[in-house]
This record gives sequence, C-alpha cells and structure tokens, in this order.
Amino acid sequence: MAQLIAICGVDGVGKSTLLRSLQAAKLPSNTAFLSKTFKQSVRLVESYYAESGDRSKDYNSGSFAKAIAYASCLDFLWHWENVIKPEYKKRQLVICDRYIPCYTNYLASVGCESTYKNYVSYLPKADLTILLDVKLSSLSTRYNQRGGPTEDENITLMAALRKSYLSHCTEYSTRVAVLNNDCSLQETVKNSLRLIDEIRCLAKHDEAVNKS
Repeated sequence: MAQLIAICGVDGVGKSTLLRSLQAAKLPSNTAFLSKTFKQSVRLVESYYAESGDRSKDYNSGSFAKAIAYASCLDFLWHWENVIKPEYKKRQLVICDRYIPCYTNYLASVGCESTYKNYVSYLPKADLTILLDVKLSSLSTRYNQRGGPTEDENITLMAALRKSYLSHCTEYSTRVAVLNNDCSLQETVKNSLRLIDEIRCLAKHDEAVNKS
C-alpha cells in the first residue's frame, strides 16, 4: 500500500495549484498525483433538484445545500473507487488534491446529520493531510482574479467550511499540517515537500524497526 498524502482546504485555497507544483518537484518516480474532476452527481442535483417547485439554489443551508453536499460525497466515493484506490494499491506514494475531509466538513458545514461519516468509514486515513488555509479576504481576491466566484463559492459557506476544517481536521489523518497559503507558491511548495519528506523518512524508520 502507498503512503497517502491529502491536500485539503476550502474552494480557491490552492489545492490543485499545489498538486501541479508538487508534480514538477523531485519526488519518487512511483508517485501518483491525482486530481478530482468528477462531479456528475453534483451536476445532476443542480439540474433537477427542486423543493415544492422552487428551483432556487441556496448552497449555504437548507435541503438543496444538503443534497449538493451528499452528491459531492458520492462523487468522491466514485473518485476513490475508480481513481485513487487502484493507484493506492500499487504506488509508493499517492498525492490527492482532495480527500475525505473535503467532503465530511462540507456535509457538516451545511448541517447534515453526523451519520454522513458512515459513507467513508471503510476508507484509509491519510498518512498526511496538508490543510491549506488563507484569510477569507484573500479568497475574495482569488475569486475575482479568475473572473468571479462560482455559485457555491460564497464567503458565508467558505467561512463555515473553514471553521469545520480547523475543528475536525485530525479525524481522517494520521498527521495534519496547517499551512498558511497567503505566502508565495514557492514557499508553500517548499514547506509541503519538507512535510512529505518527514512522512517518508518516518515510514522508512518504521519499516526498518519492523524488520529488525
């Protein structure tokens, strides 16, 4: 089994950018860099969900927000089964730009019942979760720089999601490191590589101890 590194954080914090930058860094050749793009369930809910004929979309709270959160979790389970899991079985190192906390904290932040944890109870914990964090004011700037936020990228929801992350970030990972990503990309990459190297060294040490 591979060592599993998860990059998590609110929308627009820089997860995919960090993943691409790490892919260009000097990591073992047997490393998989996996980005989640599958959103079929979310797209279906956005297209068809309506409550009593009301097709308004409140991503912050209410039944529509909960439906989107559950759909997002189902999309992640598809991504785990079809993308992450096969690589996890054969690679030395797997780095994902989204993992369990991205979805459990989303579910929690819109008020879903705690039974949502049953969806991911059989999935392995990440060996390391890199939780990227920025000021909420920085998020607004990031959204505007790329042409404005999407419907679900609103500061109210991101504030609730950020709070949930910081409260529950240790639930699905052996180790969690919170990195302030208001700095330069180069600094974030440097800090991430240091953390990954520490996890790899620890695994080698444990392997040597088990053999002796």
